[in-house]
Amino acid sequence: MKRTLSVALALVMILMSFVAYAETATATAAGYGGDVSVSLTVEGGVLTDVVIEGPNETLGVGSMAVEQMPALMIEANAVDVDIIAGATYTSTGILEAAATALESLGIELIPTASSDAQVELEPVYTDVLVVGAGGAGLSAAATAADEGADVILVEMLSFTGGSTAQSGGVMLRGANEGDPEGTMTDDELYDYLMEWSQYRADPEVVRTYVDKAGEDQPWAFSLGDGVQNTTRYHMMPENIMAIRPDGDATAAATGIILTQQMEKGVLERGVDLRLNTAATQLIVEDGKVIGAMVESRQGTYPIYAEGGVILCTGGFAQNKDLLAEYGVPNAELVPVSCTAGATGTGLLMARDIGAKIQFGPNWDTDGYHTLAASGYSNYLNMVLLNAKGQRFHREDDQLPFIYTDMVIETGMGNIEFFFLTDPNLDPNPDALVEMGQAVKCDTFEDLVAYIGCDAQTLQNTLDEYNANTGVDDPVTGKLASYMQGIEAPYYCVKANPIRVVTIGGIIIDKDAQVLDTDDNPIPGLYAAGELANGSFFYNVYSACGSAVGHAIVFGRIAAQNAVANID
Repeated sequence: MKRTLSVALALVMILMSFVAYAETATATAAGYGGDVSVSLTVEGGVLTDVVIEGPNETLGVGSMAVEQMPALMIEANAVDVDIIAGATYTSTGILEAAATALESLGIELIPTASSDAQVELEPVYTDVLVVGAGGAGLSAAATAADEGADVILVEMLSFTGGSTAQSGGVMLRGANEGDPEGTMTDDELYDYLMEWSQYRADPEVVRTYVDKAGEDQPWAFSLGDGVQNTTRYHMMPENIMAIRPDGDATAAATGIILTQQMEKGVLERGVDLRLNTAATQLIVEDGKVIGAMVESRQGTYPIYAEGGVILCTGGFAQNKDLLAEYGVPNAELVPVSCTAGATGTGLLMARDIGAKIQFGPNWDTDGYHTLAASGYSNYLNMVLLNAKGQRFHREDDQLPFIYTDMVIETGMGNIEFFFLTDPNLDPNPDALVEMGQAVKCDTFEDLVAYIGCDAQTLQNTLDEYNANTGVDDPVTGKLASYMQGIEAPYYCVKANPIRVVTIGGIIIDKDAQVLDTDDNPIPGLYAAGELANGSFFYNVYSACGSAVGHAIVFGRIAAQNAVANID
């Protein structure tokens, strides 16, 4: 009996060792917008629940990592999953927090069979293939579907929207019925845009834009459930009409309100949207583009499109090699604020098959600087210096023009820039110091040491500036109202240019056809948006809303012509 009892107790203990108890742990780590937290529930070596919270992560970017990574972890039964493409900082914070939470449990997860090897999948056939799901791609996909085509839309990131989502969502157009009297007409807008390009933009492309924008702006804003609230965006000159979404998103990111509704409209139309899928090579047969090779998490495969391929992959602000190749010297050193998908893949694929690539001189004309990005607006009466202690641009100018000259200065080796203020110009300059933006230099000698420039050069600069206090600056043209002089103690803010987009690249005609180096259309290949904006802008970003407008208008045109190309 004793032996039987012992055996029974042993069996009970063995069975109990297999009983799974659910255990939960939570950890936090730094994301992009603040701390992210990850709560893991593990039962018998298996992840049964993952809850991620990151309330301050950027809507439509970091928020996508918060939404998508729980399913990836549960599917892989692991916390070291792939990051969400385009949301690197948030993803990294999530991975760190998840690893910490799992470590605190002291539990090893049961490994699952996996393979990192790419496999070749079966070909896919469709009517129209759209590459890139920003404003241009969403516009193209919705339009092609409305025309009755079967459409596949591929996007290399884990979410849609592109640069349009990270913009203000402003769209420029000429006057429509009901607009205030005096609003710039289509003809006046055409003249304005051509003048800004110094008449070097393609007049047919610009004319096509202004003729279509009045119809295409309300169309884009009607997709999905529609952009419920819009507002007129203040422009200079004030009679230019530009419309933007008006909502709870931050002023710099209301474009996501537009692209979320555009995505909904695309899905409602039955478009086959494939995220985490990057086009890598165009497929050409008998001189015609008939599809593209794509790479997804499942493997690589060709997509054949009878009507053709529409490239909407954005610019290349995130590609240092292309910036070094096509920009001014040191252009690759300029900080970037744009979608992670701006890697130039569309430009490279088109260039590989003989597309015409063109950039105007000093094309890097759309950006701002770090002081403005911080929300500080009192920089108009400050003194802006390069690394040599010299002024190089009027401080009261529009941000893109200051940015452009900063980039040119960077090309000459002046990598750092400095804004100077004092207690007379700023009633609370110590607040800049407390925020970590400024360094207080009590004396001129301290300022020289901080900037690291030649003392005599800086002295000459400040003497000349102060000599013109209260008058229009004869050197730069800065207005007298902002010429208020400067004196010690100096508050010095280190600043840098911030690139937003690239201007130039693939050349298209008014029908959104990609041209070859002999200016002939490449059959079956169309493009729209940032990678093909050179024929519209030439090299100067003309007005807020023109980039989003160009993307939507020529996305629609590309789709209509691709559908017409179907046999």
